[in-house]
Amino acid sequence: MQAWREGLRAGRRLHPLQGPYDSGTLQAWSWHWGFIEGAAQRMGRRYSAMPAEALEWPALPSHDRCCSAAQWP
Repeated sequence: MQAWREGLRAGRRLHPLQGPYDSGTLQAWSWHWGFIEGAAQRMGRRYSAMPAEALEWPALPSHDRCCSAAQWP
């Protein structure tokens, strides 16, 4: 959540454009998400309803439930 808040503050200022975290890490993704939200707020818009770390993605369906062998050609 700290990385998201840092990105939010940077986005509101539109500076710095590059986050302080290593590329591909959860912190880097959170920082960039916060930056986008902050930049959107600066323009009077809202990009998302909650920070990246608060999102919970639904589980993917198991292979057995979504595709039976009878459905394959």
